[in-house]
Amino acid sequence: IRLRGPEVAGIAVLPEWPFVPEGEFDIGGNISVERSQILLSDVTATAGELNATVQGRISRNLPELAIDLDIDLNGPDLSAVLPYPPIDRLGRKSFQLYGNLAGEGQRLAVNDLHALVGNLDIEIDARLDLSDLLASDRIEIYAMAPDAAVLQTVASLEHVPAGPFLLELNVDTTQATYVISDSTIQIGEFGFDLDAEIGKSRPYSGNDISVFFGGPSLRESGLVFGDPYLADEPFDLEAHLDGTETGFEMDTFNFKVGISEISGAMSADVSGRRPAIDVMFESPLIDLRDRIPRLLDDAESGDPAAEPATPANNSGRVFSEAPLDLPWTEIADVRLDIDIDRLLVPTGELTDFHFDVDVTDGNVIVDRFEVNSPQGGVYGRLSLMEEQGVFSVSAALLVDDIRPPVLAAEGLDPLTVPPIDADFRFDGSGQSLHEIVSDSNGHVFVFIDAGQIAVFGSEFFSGGLIEGVARTINPLARSRTYTEVDCGIANIEIVDGVVEFTQVAVQTQQLTTVSSGNIDLDSERLRLTVRTFPREGLGVVSLAGIVNPFIRIAGTLSKPTLEIDPTSSATSAGAAVATGGLSVLARGLWDRIRGGSNMCRNLPRERPE
Repeated sequence: IRLRGPEVAGIAVLPEWPFVPEGEFDIGGNISVERSQILLSDVTATAGELNATVQGRISRNLPELAIDLDIDLNGPDLSAVLPYPPIDRLGRKSFQLYGNLAGEGQRLAVNDLHALVGNLDIEIDARLDLSDLLASDRIEIYAMAPDAAVLQTVASLEHVPAGPFLLELNVDTTQATYVISDSTIQIGEFGFDLDAEIGKSRPYSGNDISVFFGGPSLRESGLVFGDPYLADEPFDLEAHLDGTETGFEMDTFNFKVGISEISGAMSADVSGRRPAIDVMFESPLIDLRDRIPRLLDDAESGDPAAEPATPANNSGRVFSEAPLDLPWTEIADVRLDIDIDRLLVPTGELTDFHFDVDVTDGNVIVDRFEVNSPQGGVYGRLSLMEEQGVFSVSAALLVDDIRPPVLAAEGLDPLTVPPIDADFRFDGSGQSLHEIVSDSNGHVFVFIDAGQIAVFGSEFFSGGLIEGVARTINPLARSRTYTEVDCGIANIEIVDGVVEFTQVAVQTQQLTTVSSGNIDLDSERLRLTVRTFPREGLGVVSLAGIVNPFIRIAGTLSKPTLEIDPTSSATSAGAAVATGGLSVLARGLWDRIRGGSNMCRNLPRERPE
C-alpha cells in the first residue's frame, strides 16, 4: 500500500487528530491480514519534516482492539508535533522517539520507549490504564541531560544549579496504594530522594513517606523558588511521615545548614471540622548573621516604582472601620512550640529562644515569647480572642538591654547601635481595628542608651513622619548616615484611646529634643509639639541659626502636617512660651536643658509607677 498527497490533514480519518503535521505526506509499506490480525512490515511515513517507521500487528479481538507495535518517530522540531507551552519553550529542537507499544483495549504497555530531545534523553517503561492513568499498574521514567539548563527552560524556572540532570521515577499501583520507590532527582551536586507508600483513600494509616534533600548551597536551591536570602552553606533535610487513622505524624525531621541544626516532630488530625496540627521544633544553634542583613537591605531598597501605601478603607483612616476578618485563623487549629538554645544575629548571640502559640477556634494565644542575650532579653505575650464578632486584644512586651539590628547605619558594626530598654502594654476590644484602638489602654516606655543610630539617615525610615521631623529639626542631618545618640526616653500613656506623650526626649551630641502632646486614636488627630535646643561648648559647630527650635505636628495619622514657628517665638519670648503645651515631666526636662544640664544624668531607666 502507498498513500501520497499534498496535505496530510486532508485525510478524512484525521480531522479530529490533535497534532497533524503540515506539508506533503508519503506513506508506504506491506500489510498482511491473517484472520483477525493485521501485520505491518516495513511501513514508513513522512509528513512534512516528520519521519516514522512502524512494524508489528494490530488485532481485533472483539470488542477490544489489541496492538503490538515497534515505532520510530523523528523530526527536526518537536514543538511542531506537540504544541504544548513547555515544549514550545525549548525552541526548535530535533527529536527521536522509538520503542514498543503493546496493549488491548484501555490497557497499554510502554516498553523501552526512548525520547531524545536535543541533549535530553528520556526512557519510559509503563503499564498504563488509559481510562484512568492513576490506576496504571507501573510507571518507570528515567531522564538525563548533560546540562540542567534544559529543565530551567521547560519548567520556566528562575534558576537551576549548574551541572547534569537526572530523574528516576518508579511508581507501582496496587488496589489500595501508590508505591513510589528508589525515586530521585539530581541536578549537579543537589539531590532529592523520595520513597513513599500513599493510600488511595481514607484512612491514612497505610501512608509512609520518606524524603531527603541536600546540596552544597541552600541559597542556590532557594534561587529556584525566587528566595535569595538563604544561607550560602551546605545543607541536608531528612523527613519521615507515617499515616494514622485520622491524619499523619512526622516522627523525623532533621535539617542542617552550615552550623545550624533544626529537628522536630508534627502531627495532624484531619477528621474534625478543621485540621488540628501540632508542631514542635528545637535547635541547639541557628545562625542568622547573614540572612538578617540581606532581609533588611531588601526592605530598605524596596521597589522604586511602587506606589505609596494608602489606607485600605474608604474612610481614609489608618485603622480601618471595616469589621475585622482573620480568615487564616479558621484554616486550622495549630499548636506551635519552638525552642532554640543559641541564636546568632549580627549584634551578637541570643540564647534560650522560646515561642509558643496556640490558634484554636479562631482565637490566637502566644503563651510565651522569650529570647535572652548576655545583657538582657525580650519577653512577650499576646492574646486575640473573638466572641460574636468582637475581638479582644491584650499584648505585653518587655525589652531589656537589646541592640535592634534594624537601627544599624549602613557600613557600621551593628554593635554600635545603642542598647534599648522598653516596656509595652496594650489592651483593647472592638469589631474593627478602629474600635479596638479607640477603646485601648496601655503604655509605652522606652529608654535608649548611648550609641549610633540610623533613624535620621536610613532608607528604612525614609518618607515617614519620623524622617520628616528629623529633617525639619536639623536640615544638616541629611548629610549623615547616622546620629550619635547620648540617650533618649519615651514615656507614653494610652488612656481610653488617647495616646499621651508625657515625657519624650532625645539627646544627641549636637541637639536635645523634647516633645509632648497626644494622638486621639478615635479621630486619629495629631496634637504634638517638638522643641529643640542646640548644645554648646561640646566642640561642635553652633546650630543655633540652623535648627528649627519649635515644630507642631498636626493633621491626622494618614495625613500629618509639620508647622514651623517662623518667628522663633519658642526661644525669644521666654520660658512661658517655650514650654507651652509641654507636660509637667517634659517641662522639667526642658528647664534642665535650657539651664545647660545634661539630661542623661537623671533619666529614669524604668517606667515610673
